[in-house]
Amino acid sequence: MSFKRITQAPPLWIEIRSGSVHVHNGREGRDLPATWNALGAPDATTRQSLLDAFSRLAPRKPWQIRGTLWCAMSARGVSLRAFDLPEVPTAEFHRVLRLQVEAGFPLPPEQLSWGLIRHSAGSGTEQGVRRCRIAAIRRDLLEGLASFFSEAGFEPIFTVAALVRTEPFDGSPGECTTLELGARTSERVDLEDGSPLRIRVVDWGHARLAEAVAADVGCTAAEAAGLVGDLAEARELPASRRDAVDGSVHRAILEFAAAIRRVDIPMRLRLSGAEPWATFIGSRLATALAPTSVEIRPDGVASPGLTGAVAAMQSSGEPVVRLAADDPMAGGEPRRPDTVPWKWVVRAAALALALGLFPYAEAFIASPFLSRRLDRLSKDRVRLGEIDRRLDFLQHVSDSQPPYIDAAYVIANASPSGLRFDSVSMNQRGEVSVSGYTQMPQQVVELRTRLVDSGFFSTVVLEELAPVAGGQPRINLRLTAQWKAAAQREALKLGPVVPDRPSTNLPPATYPAPAASNLPAAKPPAKP
Repeated sequence: MSFKRITQAPPLWIEIRSGSVHVHNGREGRDLPATWNALGAPDATTRQSLLDAFSRLAPRKPWQIRGTLWCAMSARGVSLRAFDLPEVPTAEFHRVLRLQVEAGFPLPPEQLSWGLIRHSAGSGTEQGVRRCRIAAIRRDLLEGLASFFSEAGFEPIFTVAALVRTEPFDGSPGECTTLELGARTSERVDLEDGSPLRIRVVDWGHARLAEAVAADVGCTAAEAAGLVGDLAEARELPASRRDAVDGSVHRAILEFAAAIRRVDIPMRLRLSGAEPWATFIGSRLATALAPTSVEIRPDGVASPGLTGAVAAMQSSGEPVVRLAADDPMAGGEPRRPDTVPWKWVVRAAALALALGLFPYAEAFIASPFLSRRLDRLSKDRVRLGEIDRRLDFLQHVSDSQPPYIDAAYVIANASPSGLRFDSVSMNQRGEVSVSGYTQMPQQVVELRTRLVDSGFFSTVVLEELAPVAGGQPRINLRLTAQWKAAAQREALKLGPVVPDRPSTNLPPATYPAPAASNLPAAKPPAKP
């Protein structure tokens, strides 16, 4: 199994008709009603129906891309031309063939989608001359479909359904005609030594036969189709109704034969189509076209058209003709389905080689930059010793520094209103001495109580408490204290704590208040 078959979803086949479309994946198919605009593009309803059919009939794995979409077009608008070209090299043959197309068709090659029809063996002419047949259609008739298929993720390849169906009949000597019977139109292809000679669309089909019977008998088209079916399968009908239906069918078959005779037909006619219409109409047509021999090859399915096309393209990998825009050899040479795409193989090998050599190339290119960076790191490494020594000194200073500021904060926070300090002294051993005065003795007791409750000092001693006579009331005081060891002071929360900004969209006025310190707050002064 090739890499392409693994990464690409299975192909899909589709046949475009005037009022319907048939989608086939090689195992099963679906018939869908379809509506096309003047340029052959599907309307919105048809687009959605086709997308649903693609999803069901052509599922793909997540790593796969859409496969090829073989699109078999109706023969309406397709023109065939035969050219005799001299045997020239391949490069010259492309140029000569394009000139013949430009001279043989009313439109320039740029406005056509065309392709070279593959011939069966022995279909050439005299030595040194090559017989070529070209099938062409207006390019704008395919652009709408091609755009829709590309949007759906497919790679569309267009061919002619009538020419694909002639594949099983190739190799027959002389001239013969194949006729594909449809609902409202029939496609006729004249063959010469197994190669297509002419292609025609006959505006007649089994639905028109039912309409003709309905007009003659005076019933609906559905009832007329049932009557014709009963007649075809030899079911019992009332004598009067049977004669009326049989006469109407006979007249309609004669009109069909007259439409076929507008172009001379050879002695052999091969008719294909869905049962039971193909057998019934073919037997009546053989009588109307005598002495032409009519060979009936019914498809046996309700949607003929791609039954032979799928088998032919699965076996050869290429249709009889491949229509492409301004591509002279679009269908000229058959491609082997398993041909190795050497161009992509070389690109993949070059990419793999580049990925393998990338680490070595990166090391070679980045070597100068890395060398300069290592030199800078080596110079910075010499400075690390000096930086470490300075850091150790600063850490020692920070660790051995007495907590003077913390002690002052605790004393200030514990002082009641109205207390005045004359002096505050501290030393590195943790001894604190405070002297001052106040007007009320209870403020001295309150100061000592708060200092003890703060947890910062291990001992707080009131050394002196002396009232002063004369004048305003005044009491001198002196306190001594000893702060605790550093390990015991670490659990204290000294000073106001500012919280982190909360992740909220509330206005700043609603932010939570900062957490309070565990030190006792000063009480407001008592009113005299």
